[in-house]
Amino acid sequence: MTPTLPALLCLGLSVGLRTQVQAETPPKPTIWAEPGSVVTCGSSVTIWCQGPPNAKSFSLNKEGISAPWNTQPLLKPWDKANFSILNIEEQQAGRYRCSHFIGFNWSEPSDPLELLVAEEGPAGLLRDRPSLSARPGPSVAPGENVTLLCQSGNRTDTFLLSQEGAAHRPLRLRAQHQGRRFQAEFSLSPVSSAHGGTY
Repeated sequence: MTPTLPALLCLGLSVGLRTQVQAETPPKPTIWAEPGSVVTCGSSVTIWCQGPPNAKSFSLNKEGISAPWNTQPLLKPWDKANFSILNIEEQQAGRYRCSHFIGFNWSEPSDPLELLVAEEGPAGLLRDRPSLSARPGPSVAPGENVTLLCQSGNRTDTFLLSQEGAAHRPLRLRAQHQGRRFQAEFSLSPVSSAHGGTY
């Protein structure tokens, strides 16, 4: 009977290690939209979700909708998947999050992606297209302050400022009436490398 004891101890250790692995929660994935998080009605957008290699499945969830949208990873090393929305409509705007399944568990949801759907004007341009400028200028050093000024000649209540490729939701400010224009000033201070990009 003596040789049986080490075998039982090894079996118990193996089960204990597997239980520990099962309890680990995978890291949350990254989410982004192409060509961007602001699109016009009738256009197409692709939402990408990327996690660690060898993910088994991905799930996309829209805030307020209980049923997720599942798909398989598409590209080696099987770490990302995309979700295409064709002929997008206004009701498809909102906050999206994605998760991935790897090992024995689903990951935590990604940071939210705020998808904005804008109306289109008769010439194919965004209706009430605003202007955007940077003060003191578009080139700043880390640690300095910069203000992004959004202006419109049309009456509006709210301005949204989004950074291309960023997962966080757009900044939102109430419009201020200045003369014949409406505007909002978005202050970024102090700036870092994370603030670089297209707005």
